[in-house]
Amino acid sequence: MAETLPSVSENFITTATNYTTSEGVAVRQENFCTDCGYIYWVNRSVFDFGGSIGRANLDGSGVNPNFINLLTGYSADTPQAVAVDPPKYDIWKTPPLIATGAHIYWTQPNSDRIGRANLDGSGIDQNFITGAAKPWGIAVDAGGPPPAGAPQGSPNVAEVINSAGLPKGLVESLTAKLRNAREAVRRHDKKAALNLIRAMVHQINAQSGKAIPTALADRLVADLNRIIAVIR
Repeated sequence: MAETLPSVSENFITTATNYTTSEGVAVRQENFCTDCGYIYWVNRSVFDFGGSIGRANLDGSGVNPNFINLLTGYSADTPQAVAVDPPKYDIWKTPPLIATGAHIYWTQPNSDRIGRANLDGSGIDQNFITGAAKPWGIAVDAGGPPPAGAPQGSPNVAEVINSAGLPKGLVESLTAKLRNAREAVRRHDKKAALNLIRAMVHQINAQSGKAIPTALADRLVADLNRIIAVIR
């Protein structure tokens, strides 16, 4: 019986030109969505005149070969490898595990430096680390504790709603909205996700002190507002 080989696409993302080569690659997949995140790679000038950090969605769409532009004309700024901070949060927890300050990193072996920028491509610092003795590869340690005040064992929002002893119809309505919001995030439909979560906030506020104890309503609304801030 012939062996079944996995599907392979050698042209999943095509960005290189006659003057650049694609060298390193890094992936960041967000915890709140199985296919949300980005692929990053290095576009290195064949003439050692700088280069860029490219970015695309995990499905290969939204290709931006110059997400971080380092084409300065100086060999000292030529990137070689790229790495990205892993996500350290789960927005569906209560309270949400949210960590800020994530970055993209790249090596610049011609000048013994490691550069860094924010995940949105801003705040470029090509001298983040100096004197690195021709750094070639790069990796980021994913260890460390969760953000302060957000223990890993915290329940998710749906679990809190289901275990609070609320009326069955109210539980079904809230969890359906939450489930549809998560599906909208998975589809990269931020508008639909935000509308659903805001509808939950409105519904919870309307039932605060009635079908939902005030303290629980306040907790859920605060958590949902944090989720809105992340998705937005």
